[in-house]
Formats: sequence, structure tokens, C-alpha cells
Amino acid sequence: HISPTPYKPFLYIEVIQFAEGAGKRVDTRTAVANRLIRLCGEKGLTIHKLAILSGVSPSTVKSILYGKSRNPGVVTIKLLCDGLEISLEEFFSGPEFASLEPELK
Repeated sequence: HISPTPYKPFLYIEVIQFAEGAGKRVDTRTAVANRLIRLCGEKGLTIHKLAILSGVSPSTVKSILYGKSRNPGVVTIKLLCDGLEISLEEFFSGPEFASLEPELK
């Protein structure tokens, strides 16, 4: 669940649950969205505040979180990490990325 407006802090609930060690796998796009939601929830950030801090438009942030962006670019993710004050390494070391589905099927 994502907060219904860009101006309310994120609720700390994943869009799609990732079951650590339970064999449930998610795609990379969902893992990126889940990681952003988790980090924003931990920091009490809204979509709008994350956008301001990172220099990314609120519509871009929303399109990543709501799954409309099929392939968010690494530069955009880096900008979001800068706004969250973390490195790309920290971003991708989250448990959301532990059991990703293969992109090529």
C-alpha cells in the first residue's frame, strides 16, 4: 500500500510482499519500488519530499512506485539515492533484491 497522496508519508507496507527465504520471487521493477517505499517509510518521506530532495519530478517518482515506469534508469535511481542520502550499493543491498526473477525468460 502506498499513501494515497504525494503529500502524506509512506506507510511501511510493501506494494508486493517479498517473502525472505520463502521462495517468492519478484521482478526487478517491483523490487526497486519496494526498496524506495521501505526507505521513504523509514525516513518519513513523502513522494513530494523525495522528489524535491532528489531533483526528480514527482511524476517520475510516482511512475516508478506505481509500476508505470518499466525500466527506471540508473541515473534516476542514483538521484533518488542522493536524495535519500545513501549510495547505490546501499540501495541494492536491501533484502528486496535477494531473490529476483530472471529478466530473460
